[in-house]
Amino acid sequence: MVRWRSLRATYGDVVLSLRPYGWPAALTASTGAAFLLLMTFVPAPLVLPALATVSICVSGMAAFVAWWTAAERSSTALTPWDISGAFALIGCAAAILGKPENVAQLFDRLIMAQ
Repeated sequence: MVRWRSLRATYGDVVLSLRPYGWPAALTASTGAAFLLLMTFVPAPLVLPALATVSICVSGMAAFVAWWTAAERSSTALTPWDISGAFALIGCAAAILGKPENVAQLFDRLIMAQ
């Protein structure tokens, strides 16, 4: 019985130590899965323009959440503002690396789909 209690206490300590990293890890995993799906279903030349568009949109949503919750901007912990900035950086990098012809092709496909 004593051994069970010590294992349980150790597990509780691990859970408490990982608690601050729970929502960033979940956000990273869900975003990674969405990017993998994007790369799977979008033709190869259109991946970077689509990634740039999606990342900038997610950055805007994260910034809105940060503004809505009045998150602290200057904190040592990870904040929604940091997440928004990371997505904006990813979106800008993908836009820089993409070609203009591919962007036109992406939006032509979106317009023709309607």
